[in-house]
Amino acid sequence: MSEETVVRQRSSEEALEASELRYRRLFESAKDGILILEAETGIIIDVNPFLVGLLNSSHAEIVGKQIWDLGFLKDIASSREKFLELQQQEYIRYDDIPLETTLGELKDVEFVSNVYSAGGKRIIQCNIRDISERKRASKELKKYQENLEELVVRRTGELEKARSEAVTATLAKSRFVSSMSHEIRTPLNAILGFSQLMMREPGLSKEQTEHLETINRCGEHLLNLINEILDYSKMEAGRALLVPAVFQLPELLLDLKLLFQERLDAKGLTLTLTLDEGLPKFISTDEGKLRQILVNMLGNAVKFTEQGRIDLRAHREFHDGVSLLAIEVEDTGFGFSPQDLKTVFHPFEQGTQGSSAGGTGLGLALSRQYAQLLGGDISLVSEQGRGSCFTVTVPIKEAQPQSLPHARSPVRVRKLRAGSPPVLVLVADDQEDNRILLKALLSMVGFVVRLASNGREAVEIFTAWQPHLILMDVKMPVMGGQEAISLIRELPLGRQVKIIAVTASAFEEDRQAAHNWGADGYLSKPFLENQLFEEIQALLGTQYE
Repeated sequence: MSEETVVRQRSSEEALEASELRYRRLFESAKDGILILEAETGIIIDVNPFLVGLLNSSHAEIVGKQIWDLGFLKDIASSREKFLELQQQEYIRYDDIPLETTLGELKDVEFVSNVYSAGGKRIIQCNIRDISERKRASKELKKYQENLEELVVRRTGELEKARSEAVTATLAKSRFVSSMSHEIRTPLNAILGFSQLMMREPGLSKEQTEHLETINRCGEHLLNLINEILDYSKMEAGRALLVPAVFQLPELLLDLKLLFQERLDAKGLTLTLTLDEGLPKFISTDEGKLRQILVNMLGNAVKFTEQGRIDLRAHREFHDGVSLLAIEVEDTGFGFSPQDLKTVFHPFEQGTQGSSAGGTGLGLALSRQYAQLLGGDISLVSEQGRGSCFTVTVPIKEAQPQSLPHARSPVRVRKLRAGSPPVLVLVADDQEDNRILLKALLSMVGFVVRLASNGREAVEIFTAWQPHLILMDVKMPVMGGQEAISLIRELPLGRQVKIIAVTASAFEEDRQAAHNWGADGYLSKPFLENQLFEEIQALLGTQYE
């Protein structure tokens, strides 16, 4: 043998030894169990330390034994018959099978077997990975997920139940407030109506006139309080509606100044109105809600200012191409403390000064909600002892004068114009006070009036009498106003008669509902006499003196 051959052989032997050494190190240090078997006999040739520890045994107790005698792999090698599968298939894999230790403890393992040839023999190498902890963690995770899903379902159900209960409570509260508003408005209609009727009497003394004016003023104040609570209830229940209309902005602001003039004079205050030159004269937005916002802002300014002045300023702004109306109300009043500034727009919060001044504490809360409903907002800058400045900013659309509805005169009606043909009016109302009031008021002006106490009587009287106008109360016993209107519209001449729905409800959607029933007009109790006469004039074209 040549020296070169000897060197080559020695080199191969060294390489083989190095390879075996690396394999042995990997075999000894592997974190999975390794089992080497003779394929033909099932005798265990070798086992690594990890598997020895996993089985809680010893190397000597395992090596040299036939695998089925040890019985730790019950499902795949607990007998000669079961071992055949390992003999015959070159590759087998089980993701989860049980392995029993010498102490009888069961482990969950992953099992893989490979068959190969070495030294002229068929060898089976089995790799065994303990997955007990992983499986336990997986079970716990699954259980946690199931518990979490159950918790989510339960919490979702609880939240949905709470939301449903809150919605139900809000609607119930809204219905209660609406019902109470209806019950209060009905007698208030008589109070305000009869006081206005008495003011028509000739020969009233100055003291009597002042008493009647006090009754009217207190009644209107009570009505404003009711309206504030009702409006807040509508906002809370999501029932507030936008009613955009075209109107003259300068006239609205001037009307507001005149509205507060008496209160300003009584306190010795001045109100300055400043309109920017770029302010459009005709605009389109919800006039009623804008008016209410400004009434509340001016009302607070007058209420909390004892000396000095109040400034009402209006100008136009543009942000991102949107036209905005900005109106400021600044006063020299008490101002707000830092603590009050945090809650000034909260419902039923009146602050330090407000608690002694009366009111519901809803005005500013409603004003902000109205401003936000219009697409804007209200801000406040105030310093205690030096006054406050409220600023309302809302989007507006500039409008054309021809879009403006015809303005009605607010003068008092004395009687029908001389020479006017007789106007027959049927009043249907279940409240005797309201029937007496409307008959007295209409008769005094010159209308011919008949009365009905429910819808059925109204239908019978209409059939026999053929009036020109019906004032139909909505809620009545025996037959309500809605059913009576529908029946009348089906009768001969039933389409010609004008019908005004009269209700103590103040929801805007009720107005539309009344039109859907067939009513031509709508009055919400309590109403002023001018509102009644203007509605009649709009429907019948009557002329007054």
